[in-house]
Amino acid sequence: MTSKKENEGAREARSVACADAPGREILTDAHEWVASNTGQSLSPLAKQVCDVLQFAGHGGIYNRPINWDRADLADPHCVSICWAGTLSNWDAPHLTAIWAHCAHKMLRVEICPASPRHIRLMFWQRRSRVGSMFERLPVALDQMAFVGAVCSESEDTQPKATPTQDDVDALVKAGQEFVKKVETGEARSKRSYAQFKAALTPFQKG
Repeated sequence: MTSKKENEGAREARSVACADAPGREILTDAHEWVASNTGQSLSPLAKQVCDVLQFAGHGGIYNRPINWDRADLADPHCVSICWAGTLSNWDAPHLTAIWAHCAHKMLRVEICPASPRHIRLMFWQRRSRVGSMFERLPVALDQMAFVGAVCSESEDTQPKATPTQDDVDALVKAGQEFVKKVETGEARSKRSYAQFKAALTPFQKG
């Protein structure tokens, strides 16, 4: 018969401390809890998903706002979870936690509507860090670099407003004043330079 001390030791071996909630524990075998409490047979992908979702908030997987009756956990290719709550990237960073752990486990995650009070999280397993867009899932840093590059390119290609006649008149006036102060030795003042620079703004590419 297993002693109380041995049981406690086994529990400690299967759990890790939650860093942002001292005194609480997260079971590392979250998929075992899901299997035993839902009666479903979990695919290898579903086990990975459960182990990811346990980190999306305080406590263990049992605290997640998941409707297990609507979860598809047997499919080996795509796992679908209904989430009855919100997801955010900061303050309560459940969304960030899911993304980070999915990146670590090479899981693609997609969020789509399910019902007025639910969103659906869908997961696919990727097998490589390299390859085509539909085959790979890069590490988190590479994903961030990719998104940053796309955002930068988008900003560069935004159409610029065409300068108006008022812009032209303001530029001519500021330029004349700046030239005059340079010729008279008064250009030490930064005010005319600042006005000239501001007047140039509508004519600059970006």
